[in-house]
Amino acid sequence: MRASAHKADESRRTRPFGARADAPDRDQGCDAAAVRILLVDPDSVSRSAISGWLDEFFGHVEIETASSAADALRAVETRLPDLVLAAHPLVALDGIGLTAAIKARPNPPLIVVIATGPAAGLDLQCRAAGVDLLLEKRHLQSRLLAFLQGRFPKVWADGVVARSLASLH
Repeated sequence: MRASAHKADESRRTRPFGARADAPDRDQGCDAAAVRILLVDPDSVSRSAISGWLDEFFGHVEIETASSAADALRAVETRLPDLVLAAHPLVALDGIGLTAAIKARPNPPLIVVIATGPAAGLDLQCRAAGVDLLLEKRHLQSRLLAFLQGRFPKVWADGVVARSLASLH
């Protein structure tokens, strides 16, 4: 994708942490059926590509992005996401440390850690921290699709994928 396409995709239903403080929280009037996703990745191109893909393929999602663990922790506290997608590694606090900090809070969201590649012992560290799913970035779309389908059926049922399959019948 070209950089301009990334910007257009990201502006639709995606916002950087704190960008629209006046936007209502779910309990203040947002679409109650929407699944709130927090995407944490220091790489702006990755954030844009992943959020664009999520927005395109799934219905009823609100995507917020953060470029650091500190922004992610504030977003979890103030925006109460249903799902956190966290890159590993992150600067200062990696995806595993971020998971442990989030899971220590009451009613934590589901957390998916996205690793850049295989690393010895990473799966054990993730399980110990409470990560719900560990994915390598190269398998993100296919495996995240199955994960979301099982946990957020409304997202799957109203997404582009489901509409495309329905049009075949």
